[in-house]
Amino acid sequence: MKYTLTITDMNDEEFARVANAFNITPCVEVSKNDIVLTDEPIVPVEEPVLHGPAYDKNGLPWDERIHSSNHKMTDKGVWQRRRGITDMEFERVKNELLGVQAPVTPTAPVAPVTPTAPVAPVVSEPIAPVAPVQPQVMAPTPLVTPEIYAPQVTQPVAPVTPVAPTAQPDATALFKTMFDKVKAGMAAGAVKANDVRDLITAVNTQFGTQYQTLAAINDNVVALQFVINDLVSKGL
Repeated sequence: MKYTLTITDMNDEEFARVANAFNITPCVEVSKNDIVLTDEPIVPVEEPVLHGPAYDKNGLPWDERIHSSNHKMTDKGVWQRRRGITDMEFERVKNELLGVQAPVTPTAPVAPVTPTAPVAPVVSEPIAPVAPVQPQVMAPTPLVTPEIYAPQVTQPVAPVTPVAPTAQPDATALFKTMFDKVKAGMAAGAVKANDVRDLITAVNTQFGTQYQTLAAINDNVVALQFVINDLVSKGL
C-alpha cells in the first residue's frame, strides 16, 4: 500500500521524527515538502556485472592503465590496447601485472691493464768522418775553328694584291626595301598592326634601342636588315 504525505516547512531533523512516528522503514524523500511513504520493500539496484573471461590468452588481467575501457578482446584473444599509450609504458605495466621484473644486463668485468715494458734507450752510433773531396782539374776546351758557309740567297716575295673593300649596303635602299615589303604584306593581309609592333619590340630587344615606329630606324643598317630578313622568312 502506498501513502502520500505533504508537509510544509520541514527540515531534516523534523522529517526523521515523522518517519519514526509512522514506524515505516521504507521511506523515499521526493522533495523538501513532499514525502512518499510505502510499505512495499525497496529492491536494491545491483550494479551490472561484466561477464567474460578475467584473463586473456596470455594470462594478463584487464587493467585500465593499458587496456581499452570497453573490456573487449581482439581476434587474437588479447585485451584491446588503450589508445595513446607508449610501448615502454605498456610493457612496464604488463610486466608488473605478470610479476615479471625487467632483466638487468650484467656489466662485463674490466680487464686489468697490463703494465707497459720500459723502452730501452736508443744508442746512437758515431758517424764516420767523410774524406775530403779532391778537386778535379778540367781539361781545356779546344777552340772551334769557324766553318765558312756559302751565302744564302733570299728569293723575292711576290707582292700581295690588295682586296677591294666590300661595299656597305645603303641605308636608304634598305629602308625602301623594308617599306615596300611591309606595304605589300599589309595589302595581302600577311602583315597586321600587331606584327608591326612585334617587329619594333624584336628590334629593341635585339639591339638595345627604343624605337617607337619602323620609320625611326631609317638610318640603322643592321636593324633594317634584321626586319627585312624577318619579312622574307614570312614569304614577303
